[in-house]
Amino acid sequence: LATAMTTAGCKEMIDISKLTVTGYLNTGDLEYLHDNLGAYLETLDLSDVTMEDNKIASWTLSGCAFKTVELPANLIRIERYAFPRSEMTSITIPESVTELGDRVLQDCYSLVSITVGDKLPGIPERLAEGCDNLEEVTLGKRVSAIDRAAFRGTKIKHVYCYAKMPPVWNREEPSFYDGINPNAVLHVYSNRVEQYQNAYGWKDFPTIVGDLGVCPSVELTVNVTEMGTFSEALATAITKS
Repeated sequence: LATAMTTAGCKEMIDISKLTVTGYLNTGDLEYLHDNLGAYLETLDLSDVTMEDNKIASWTLSGCAFKTVELPANLIRIERYAFPRSEMTSITIPESVTELGDRVLQDCYSLVSITVGDKLPGIPERLAEGCDNLEEVTLGKRVSAIDRAAFRGTKIKHVYCYAKMPPVWNREEPSFYDGINPNAVLHVYSNRVEQYQNAYGWKDFPTIVGDLGVCPSVELTVNVTEMGTFSEALATAITKS
């Protein structure tokens, strides 16, 4: 990427407002993009990129000016501090992502919405801490836990939670550390409202509505490999279903 962009010349690089990249990139390429275009780009489309090791490394896209970013569709891992203080207004974590580091979106002050794909098992600590304009969060169906202060300092108005059972909150430093917006609405499956109304943390939402349809039923096979571990095996099976 560095060679390709250098041949374009500095003036043309600065005039770029939208950049679509296809093909193959590594961490060094993203670092070069960050250093040379990060302050100018409004839109970055990496949806057709294959990243080396299928990851975005720490700090590689921090503090960038882009308002919109499309991440690689086959991405598996986003490391901690990948995007802090960037100016994006929304972000969708691809369905392929199974590992998300802490503080990935910390202090992204322009961020309004976050959508998390269905393969991510949990929300890491301080994911969007300090995103004080964040209004909407959509959680995928396999999210089973939300770590400490994940949304500290936010004023979220709407949470759309597709998890079959209420994700567990961190009790030492609650996920919404500064308290829940008094006007916040939690959207869940119609046949899961009662579970959320009785679950730690979730029950504090002032309004819980069952407007996501009916939670689909599934047929489960539970593989219990050791005596006395049925509950853990069942939880694993539910998470993977």
